[in-house]
Amino acid sequence: MARIEERKWIDQAKGILCELKNISDAEAYDLLRKQALNERKRMVDVATSIVRLHPLLRRSDSGGINK
Repeated sequence: MARIEERKWIDQAKGILCELKNISDAEAYDLLRKQALNERKRMVDVATSIVRLHPLLRRSDSGGINK
């Protein structure tokens, strides 16, 4: 994955975390970084998971999937 593409995934995940947790960009970045360290994964892998799961989580919150 190209560096610019990785940055896009990370920025999207930061935006989601900012929205869901009402935190700043810097706090969202730190949260991503800490989660990546805890899981021994790259930050972009954690970010990608967040971005891909976000629509699923939103649907379940609105009564769509297995309430």
